[in-house]
Amino acid sequence: MSSLPWTRFKSVWKLPPFKGNEEQWLVILVAGLIAIAAFFYSFFKSRALGSEDVGLFNPIYMFLHYGKLSYPAHLYFDAMVIHPPVQYLEIGLLMKLGFGAMRAAGVLVFVPMLLILGLTIKSRFSTAAKLGMMLGAFGTVFVLSVGTTIRPEPHLALAWFAGLVALESGRIAGWELRRLGLGGFLAAYAAGLHYWGGPALAMPLVYAGWVLGSQGWQKAWKPIMALLVGTGLFVIPYLLWFVWPQWEAIRGVLAGVQATGGVGEAIQAHFTIYQVLIYWLRSAANADKFTSFLVLPGLWTGVPLILLALVIWAIVPGTRGFAIAGSILPLFVLLGVKRKASELYLLPELMLYTAGVIMVSVLLLQWLAQRFGATRGRRLMAFGLAGAIAITLFANATLTLKDAFAATTTDFTRPWKVARAVGQEIIGQDALIASTTTVTWYTSGAAYWYHVGGDLGYPQFQQKDYQAYLAQFDSIPIESGAWFVYDAKSLPIPTWYLNRELYYQGFVASSDVSFSLLYLSAKRPQQIVGYGLWQNQLYRFHEQADGQFVNAVLACRLTDPEKLWYQPVSPAARLSTFTYLTAPAKGSPFITSFVMSRAEYDRELPQMQQHCTVRDLIPGDLQPADEAALVQQLAQRDRPIQFFNHLEPALRASGKPAPSPANLLKSSNSPP
Repeated sequence: MSSLPWTRFKSVWKLPPFKGNEEQWLVILVAGLIAIAAFFYSFFKSRALGSEDVGLFNPIYMFLHYGKLSYPAHLYFDAMVIHPPVQYLEIGLLMKLGFGAMRAAGVLVFVPMLLILGLTIKSRFSTAAKLGMMLGAFGTVFVLSVGTTIRPEPHLALAWFAGLVALESGRIAGWELRRLGLGGFLAAYAAGLHYWGGPALAMPLVYAGWVLGSQGWQKAWKPIMALLVGTGLFVIPYLLWFVWPQWEAIRGVLAGVQATGGVGEAIQAHFTIYQVLIYWLRSAANADKFTSFLVLPGLWTGVPLILLALVIWAIVPGTRGFAIAGSILPLFVLLGVKRKASELYLLPELMLYTAGVIMVSVLLLQWLAQRFGATRGRRLMAFGLAGAIAITLFANATLTLKDAFAATTTDFTRPWKVARAVGQEIIGQDALIASTTTVTWYTSGAAYWYHVGGDLGYPQFQQKDYQAYLAQFDSIPIESGAWFVYDAKSLPIPTWYLNRELYYQGFVASSDVSFSLLYLSAKRPQQIVGYGLWQNQLYRFHEQADGQFVNAVLACRLTDPEKLWYQPVSPAARLSTFTYLTAPAKGSPFITSFVMSRAEYDRELPQMQQHCTVRDLIPGDLQPADEAALVQQLAQRDRPIQFFNHLEPALRASGKPAPSPANLLKSSNSPP
């Protein structure tokens, strides 16, 4: 008797279809709702772009302006090898057709989502499996994750999942050749979007072995050829275009970032991301998302989600290929990837788990519905499930988009352009900057760019006249928050400023710390100028002896690591920004620049002096600035940035004197 409930539950996935396949309308309805929601998420959801997006826009910028995919901001002047270049080429091509950068990136996630929906609708999967696949893919990438980014991970995850759906649906359709070929192509395509996606190439191999073992060579050779042709359509051009000519550089990148390591290190890094995910999913901004309710219980078990997903997909007949082939990439990330940049690396695992949980939930509902009679119960379940899914999708989309809906004309990269426009006022329209990061190449306002890390990196600065060297540049922009760039053991530029060996030149303070900059110089500026957002209005600060405001630059010690990310040193501060000198932790030193009225500053100073010392105090005036006019002026006067891997041509192009032997130092950059 104890086996009776299980027997009944197993009968759910063996139920014959309704006459005329009446349940299919439910699948089509859900697919339509998902397609509409994905469309708005991909193209009209406002998004705050981070500093990494700015950095990774550099190869796209080079393609648009110079016709070459390279990443000079990362010291790769001849190629893009930090990531495979596929994603960046596609965005560049779409931008040439008139798409904005982020809407071009939106195309790259919307298209594979449509493929998943189309392949699922036309497949022979059960209704429960279809709903799980569609809602799992959408809920993971669009609801749970960031959806659209210049990084390739969401694109990779959706392409990988589309390939898996194509392969598995092709198998259960009697090894249909078109689906197998498409699945092979999508698996290879996903593998080519990022280095850690490489194991996706094993999926068509799994299905080739499967068909050979189950059908024999006489019946298997056509499916195997379809798999090989589909895979080869991407792999062969990719090898010839990218892997073969850049093999040594690729090896250098992977070795440099220590992407792989021991299993223990990889698992530890994985569970660290789990803890971040738990904290993030429980936050007020995400607690009401339907995907959070599905993922959090799995995370709380302390078991890797891919193992839970394996169990789910393995016990349900008709989709066991998801357990066999689908587990390869997530298991590789779990066990073999030590350097997981973010939760984006976990998207395939989260997608497989979420889809499986939804599938089993629908199966349980079908089992319960059988108590009302097979046909009547299934119809009741279908109507109820359709209503619940429609309400859930509508509620989640409404909650997400109600305060973050962008018009069709919205330029998501506008903050970059504002930062660049005001940066040019601070340092000049023809400025040569001394760069130290991959981010400031655009937002600083530079006309000419040179990375000084190779010249001034440790231990060169201990042996050279770095002040005279830096005096050859118009500015040294310092990115907020990038403590790892400015550590005293590598390139202590902020420390030189605190030691009064460099001068303060101005600031850009954004509501997003990623676009906040401090400008330093080896030459005393004629006037301090700064820009920043306060209460959604752009303001301009300019030095003026009798001004009613002050721009204070303080050297402080961090007393509360979490608080600093959300508010400045004083609640009365305006246009605030900060830069760490070491890793952000309790007691870490940092530099903060902010604007206050004179009266507020005098009142707050005793409190601030408990953990800060004043480095610069500039009196001035604060006035609203016309953001639209600044962006328009930039569009009229801006010209392509020139990047240099040698100092002499950089100085020559910017109209500066040739360097003396004492100032030349090594004067060349090479990839790290």
